Amino acid sequence: MDIKKMLQCVRSFQKASGQLLNRKPTIIDVKEAELRFNLMREENIEYRDANIYDKSKVEVLDACADQLYILLGTINAHGLQDLIGPAFELVHKNNMTKIGPDGKCLRDPDGKILKPEGFQPVDLSQLFKKYDL
Repeated sequence: MDIKKMLQCVRSFQKASGQLLNRKPTIIDVKEAELRFNLMREENIEYRDANIYDKSKVEVLDACADQLYILLGTINAHGLQDLIGPAFELVHKNNMTKIGPDGKCLRDPDGKILKPEGFQPVDLSQLFKKYDL
């Protein structure tokens, strides 16, 4: 299933359950933002526990699917459904610049990939031009 279809599925659930939806890019109120943050945090904890403590592939899959569902709902709540695909493409292209010509990347002691010298952050502002924001 592609991302547009997934966003539509989640949108139908949000509409049926009376959740916040926006059709254009929007900053949502603090209470709604805190709710979405807490839902994502809860699913991140469930993922960690499923992998580290339960060692259950089924529960890891469940947590990943729930994380995606909540993220898609957050995208819909913010009215970013038309921008997320192009934004992802730009972020991916930018992340690929972290890979050196030798096919390797720099990492910190925890394994996080570091930005190389001269790294330029992605500019997503161009995606908002059609909205006059």
